[in-house]
Amino acid sequence: MDTLGAIVGPTAAMALLVALKNNYALLFLLTLIPGLAATVVIAVLVRETDRLPVSHVSFAGRLATLPKRFRRFLVGVGLFGGGDFAHTMLILLAIEKLSPTLGKSKAAAVASYWEAFAAVCPNLIEALFAPIILTVDREKRYATIRIPGIAESDVEPIKNPATGEEHRARIALPNGFEYKEAEMGNTVSCRVSAGDKLTFELKGSREEGRFRLLL
Repeated sequence: MDTLGAIVGPTAAMALLVALKNNYALLFLLTLIPGLAATVVIAVLVRETDRLPVSHVSFAGRLATLPKRFRRFLVGVGLFGGGDFAHTMLILLAIEKLSPTLGKSKAAAVASYWEAFAAVCPNLIEALFAPIILTVDREKRYATIRIPGIAESDVEPIKNPATGEEHRARIALPNGFEYKEAEMGNTVSCRVSAGDKLTFELKGSREEGRFRLLL
């Protein structure tokens, strides 16, 4: 039932959002109906039954009465749950570290990005701690990033292949999640040297069209 609810709940919420044209206030108001109905049902219809007292049995004792195969199954479920829960702890740690500079709401949003990355990048390497020097001129579409001894990258405006003049292009997402509007630029170089597992170099050109977003 828990898994079924995890599927039906978000599906129903998305359907209601579309039907209500993204009216979140009304959506949250509607969620009170099943919640209040469940409260009334529990208060009115549920009745506690008297039970005869039973002798105390420890948790370990009860666990020992379970079939051996089922106990092995519980070990597997516990290991899986522990690994899955680790992502939650990392998110909480990221929010705690970022909150003093970004505020709690923005820190939570940033941490959620890393949760998505963790879901698709299970092979982790040791974290590196280094100063980051970032310069961005959004209006001129120039940017550089320097992490001494680890990485560096340069971004410049897109050039018209026919005339060689600077060309300006934007991506506008009025309801965007990552950004509302972004300038397009050309990554002319990108070098990373952070060990055998994370080392590469890109040397872009106008023809190759490697682009980065200048947010």
